[in-house]
Amino acid sequence: MFKGLKALVAGLLAGVGLGILFSPKKGKDIRGDIKDEVDEGGTGLGAVKDTLVGMGKDIGDTCKECYEEVSDSDEYKKGKKKLGKYAKKAKKDAMKAYKSHVSAGTRKKIKNTAKKAEKTAKKVISDAKRKLKK
Repeated sequence: MFKGLKALVAGLLAGVGLGILFSPKKGKDIRGDIKDEVDEGGTGLGAVKDTLVGMGKDIGDTCKECYEEVSDSDEYKKGKKKLGKYAKKAKKDAMKAYKSHVSAGTRKKIKNTAKKAEKTAKKVISDAKRKLKK
C-alpha cells in the first residue's frame, strides 16, 4: 500500500513538473501566478492547476485540428475507400473459401487481397504522417 502511494505521489509530482516545464505560459508568469495565490493565502496549486488545464485544452485543440485535417484530406478519403473495397473483397473471398473448403487458389486470392489491404493501410498512414508534418 505504502509503495503504491509513494509511486502515485512521485508520478503526480513528475507530471506537474513536466506540465509546468512544457506549459505555453512563460515560467516567469507561472511563478508570478503562484506567488500571487500564495500571497492571498492559497497554496499555489490553483495556479498550477490552471496552467495544466490550459495545456490540456491546447493539446486537445491541436489533436482535434490534426484529426480534422487528416480526415478531410483526399489521401485519407481515397485510402479509406480502398480499404473498404479490399475488406469487402477479403470477406467475399473468405466466404468462398469457407464454402469450398479453402482451395489453394482461394487461399492465394485471400493472401493477395490481404497484402493489398495492408499495403494500402501503410500508404494511408504514411500519407497522413507526411501531411501532419507540413
